[in-house]
Amino acid sequence: MSDSLLTFLLGPSVVSLGLLLYDNRQIILKNFAGIMSSVISGSVVGVVSVYAFCQLFGLDELFLLSLEPKSVTIPIAMDISASLGGNVALTAVSVVLCGFVGAILGPFIIRILKIKSPVARGLGMGCASHGLGTARAIEMGAVEGAVSGLAIALVGVATALLIPLLNILLHV
Repeated sequence: MSDSLLTFLLGPSVVSLGLLLYDNRQIILKNFAGIMSSVISGSVVGVVSVYAFCQLFGLDELFLLSLEPKSVTIPIAMDISASLGGNVALTAVSVVLCGFVGAILGPFIIRILKIKSPVARGLGMGCASHGLGTARAIEMGAVEGAVSGLAIALVGVATALLIPLLNILLHV
């Protein structure tokens, strides 16, 4: 598939997410404090879990810098990884894997934990598994899809700001 065709197809998907956000803006505004705290805590858990994983398995700094942005979209993750000196190809693979695992296991985990709130369901899918998770969240419902789409953007920003800060604190 050529880049121009992908770009053409991306437009309608962005517009549809924008419409979902607009249609559900009252719910999002009502839950804004909870959404922001979930995004920040989700970003922290996503990055710290990679640090713990690398420490547990004795992986070197290259793996850490490459895997830290696994929970954001590929373009953001690749920029973060490249700026830190990580392996961009490894980053891309980890992002895709994270998306697939979240999209497959997310609805199952939501059912097992009996999470009923559409905002919480959307946040979980968007924070943990970005685009693929959002596609699954849209299947769950409009509120889930809107919140998941918002979570993608907010987690991207939070993670891009958080990783350098945590790397300084953790002496990476």
